[in-house]
Amino acid sequence: MELVEEESKFIENGVINLLGKEKHENFLNDRQKWQKTLLLEANKVVTFVLVGVFGSVFFISIFHQSLFHDQFDDSVTRNCSNFETHTSDSVQSSIFFLFLLLLCALAFGYLAENLKTPSLLGMLLIGLLIRNLDFLYVYFKIIPEVGTFLRKFAFLIILLRAGLGLDPDALKRLKGACIRLAFIPCSFEALAVAIAAYFFLDLQITFGLLLGFILAAVSPAVVVPGMLEIQAKGLGVEQGIPTLVTAAASIDDVYAITWFTLILSVAKSGSIDLKSLLITAIRAPIEVVGGCFVGVGLGTLLWLFPDKSLKNVHFYRMSILLAISCAFLFGSAVIELDSIGPIIVLVLGFVAAIKWRKDETSKKLPEQSALKLVWDYFAQPLLFSLIGLQLSLAQLNKSVIFFGLLVLCIGIMVRILAAYGAAFGAGFERNERCFIALAWLPKATVQAALAPILLDMVVTNPETYTFHTEANIILTVGVLSILLTAPLGSFLIRITAPLLLKTPSDTIKDENS
Repeated sequence: MELVEEESKFIENGVINLLGKEKHENFLNDRQKWQKTLLLEANKVVTFVLVGVFGSVFFISIFHQSLFHDQFDDSVTRNCSNFETHTSDSVQSSIFFLFLLLLCALAFGYLAENLKTPSLLGMLLIGLLIRNLDFLYVYFKIIPEVGTFLRKFAFLIILLRAGLGLDPDALKRLKGACIRLAFIPCSFEALAVAIAAYFFLDLQITFGLLLGFILAAVSPAVVVPGMLEIQAKGLGVEQGIPTLVTAAASIDDVYAITWFTLILSVAKSGSIDLKSLLITAIRAPIEVVGGCFVGVGLGTLLWLFPDKSLKNVHFYRMSILLAISCAFLFGSAVIELDSIGPIIVLVLGFVAAIKWRKDETSKKLPEQSALKLVWDYFAQPLLFSLIGLQLSLAQLNKSVIFFGLLVLCIGIMVRILAAYGAAFGAGFERNERCFIALAWLPKATVQAALAPILLDMVVTNPETYTFHTEANIILTVGVLSILLTAPLGSFLIRITAPLLLKTPSDTIKDENS
């Protein structure tokens, strides 16, 4: 080793003597620049390859029943958007009417915002209006597979925003209260809804739990803007209430979505016998742990590719993030591991954001802003308007509406009580616990994404899935929950915050008195 070091020093000294010290330093600097450039170009190439590979898996997952089939199989329609069965005219008309529906949804969303109600309410209402006015609905012929794909894509955007939006610092600081608020109210409401649905809606316990975890998810689309509004006014800021509610709402959604996807695998089997429950009990934790491991691995991969030094790095990050997420969410359905896809996407976004935040000067990631634009102007209006477009009021059973509202109200009451109890032990006063419990009332985003899933399965493959009645009940109650709780929850947050929360000046007055 010493001889090698001496020889290298001798060569270096010889080069210095030959070129001169200044030229030698320039030579070393140029070599470092070339090495850095080559590494960046290699990083860019690998990023492009990864986007290409995962993008290909995504497209194969959409158009093929299996990743191992070389051609379309018309005999099987599950997990396949079989566009070959549709004429070019029907595809063109679907695209045109989707564009028209998007414009109408954006317009009605803007109108709803001006009326001080959530924009998503207007988007849902325009879909309901078109569906239930025959002279309008006769023209809105949209290919079912296209609608299913768009709703699933909107669900993917929800998952990515939830994953990227989880703040590790807030979770550490408020971990006790945050965990209690995320898990306890959601679990109690889901169980209460499942029991109530069994008695009042005649739903089997499996479908009751599916409905329960659909209804138990809080709507970030309503809660987060409300929390930002009261935070701007300084209400509850010292106690950390806006941060706590926002962070816990994200975890609540993750928890509800995870349980929904796991229970869905039981519902698809069509039985709840001991054997299927035992298989699910073994399979569920394996899928959760496996999904977390894959998500952590993929998220860590995004720490390396693309390199933060690349020009337009945020464009590359968004490209690879969407490519991987689409590949695993749609691909997992093809290989019949539906529950693992959402978990991977959630964990992937959370892990990737940990490193990305260190590279940014601001806490808000540009990727979050980009996804918010996609959500606000594309995914959200299409998701809610398409949900409304599925619900025919003339075909609804009045008893389903009545008992559905009763089940919904039972779940809400249980949730409010559970949230009030979960807020104990965090140093909050009684009025602050009341506000936290009421702030968790709104339901919209997750309900719109999950409520139509069963009906999509029935429509796509009616011979395999025969739970059409249960699917219609779940969709109906899901839509009712949005119509009732989204405007009511938004109104309660706005009205009760000044009455129940303190500003910093109020805290100083209390200390001096």
